[in-house]
Amino acid sequence: IAKNIEHLGAKAYFVLLAETGLRPGEVLKLTLDQIDLDNRAIKILKEGRTKRAYITFFSERTREFLIKEYLPYREEFVKRAEGLLGKLGYKEAQLKEWRRKLFPFKDSLLRHEIYEASRKAIGMQIRLYDLRSFFASYMSLRGVPGQIIDLLQGRVPPKEFEVLQRHYLAISIEQLREIYDRAGLVVL
Repeated sequence: IAKNIEHLGAKAYFVLLAETGLRPGEVLKLTLDQIDLDNRAIKILKEGRTKRAYITFFSERTREFLIKEYLPYREEFVKRAEGLLGKLGYKEAQLKEWRRKLFPFKDSLLRHEIYEASRKAIGMQIRLYDLRSFFASYMSLRGVPGQIIDLLQGRVPPKEFEVLQRHYLAISIEQLREIYDRAGLVVL
């Protein structure tokens, strides 16, 4: 499916959904400061009543794609679109918030591009949330313990992660990334 997505924003969105197992809304709301390209990590650090996330990772190939293709494309788009948004009445504070988004595109555009690519590649339209199931299944089949999958997918509150890390798992962020890397999930 990823190979059939032409829009670079939609491709980056799809790949991050598949490689991180995060919820579509979490990936869509990412800001540039939540992406750590050096460590190939996404730090959500946000808690809701039912949804939690801490940290997850993405492949080296995705890191290269983000740096070489997606982020330059995104910057060019932002430069072209911010003048238009200003003319449409966006206030400076709104523009500043919009500029921070990793995906400054309309959700409907990204979804449309992914759905079209999935119909072309596999003959049917996928649901974005199915990529979350794909991630969990893939990691489980590769021997990643359920507790680690839960951590990566944001089903463990950050405070609970700290307790698990200190008392039960004795695992560092680096070790967590090593477990992720050993599973070998690469979409591009």
